[in-house]
Amino acid sequence: MTPLGLGNDFGGSLRYPSQCCGTAALKPGYGRIASAPREGMPEPTPTGELFTVAGPMARHVADLRLAFAVLATPDPRDPRLAPAPIEEPAGVLPVIALTTDPGGLGVDERVAEGVRRAAAALADAGYRVEEDEPPLLREAAEVWGRLADAELRSAGQALLEPLSGEALRFIELTTGAAPEPTLNGYLEAHMERFRCARAWSQWLGEGRLLLGPVSTAQPFEAGHDVAGREEALGVRRSMRLTLAANLLGLPSVALPAGVDGGLPQGVQLIGPRYREDLGLAAAEAVEDRLGVITPIEPREAARPGG
Repeated sequence: MTPLGLGNDFGGSLRYPSQCCGTAALKPGYGRIASAPREGMPEPTPTGELFTVAGPMARHVADLRLAFAVLATPDPRDPRLAPAPIEEPAGVLPVIALTTDPGGLGVDERVAEGVRRAAAALADAGYRVEEDEPPLLREAAEVWGRLADAELRSAGQALLEPLSGEALRFIELTTGAAPEPTLNGYLEAHMERFRCARAWSQWLGEGRLLLGPVSTAQPFEAGHDVAGREEALGVRRSMRLTLAANLLGLPSVALPAGVDGGLPQGVQLIGPRYREDLGLAAAEAVEDRLGVITPIEPREAARPGG
């Protein structure tokens, strides 16, 4: 409906809609975009503070880059902001680590084919592509769930009031499958989060990008995610790579890689901390070769005097 949109991403709320709509989105890394609670709203919980980040959605990656430059400005109301440049001098192209089935839990072949198309586009642009994935990927998604479930079950009504009925139903189905939260379990999950962050930081280094699906499943029919507990947990499981990026505060660019069966096929590029520029450049290389699938058809200009 618009050339540019803004949203926030706690567990894929920028990237998954973009997969379903064939648009592009940037989830910046931790400490990149300032935010502050609205008047009368509570301060964020630990997971809200660690996982959630605001970011742009658009049809073209160049618009994401432009919006990011505007959004990533200092604001003293947010003590998380990192004084890191939004773009580094051009250097050697990063290696693309390709995973079509993150964590080996299964993937729809049409989704995998979309990821392979994006990989071929990057290889054509001069990137070295190799099949690989970071350590502790499944563990990172699982820790996201442990922390999110514990807070959603414990933080009270203030967190849930703004949500729609279907969102509340989804939370009820997913958190209801989790064990009763305990302080020790919550602390252990935060410690596990740091272990995953260290492993991914060493693996990504300064010269690697991870290419994979936004979700390992095709976009689902309306209502599927709230049809029952298994359906809700299946949706979460399909987004394990997306959730891992939230847990670890890493930048991720989502974009379409074609259409299959009438449905857009979305991919994402996850990069090292504070290197949104690497993901945006690689995403532009994919877009240049695979095209934009959501063009605007302008109405015929009105005739003078008509």
